[in-house]
Amino acid sequence: MSLSFRIGKPLGKKIHLPLSEKPVGHIKPYVPRALKEHVEAYGFRVLKIKGVRLIEGPGILRLIGFIDSLFSGVKRYASGIILFAKKG
Repeated sequence: MSLSFRIGKPLGKKIHLPLSEKPVGHIKPYVPRALKEHVEAYGFRVLKIKGVRLIEGPGILRLIGFIDSLFSGVKRYASGIILFAKKG
């Protein structure tokens, strides 16, 4: 969460709405773009973003995990995100 920057604006900087410029006061799950913007705002350079599978287990969880693995190939729809970044 950042109280200094408005991160992950759906329309980016293309549209100005006064309320959309202020930071959000609660924690939200990240989409890849918002996570990238957040680490860049604090001086990191993003090297790679990867979607990962988070769901696994027996029974129905095995089926859900299989579907999760299909979606993890597309960062935007992955249930988990790993971001590799370097300071500077």
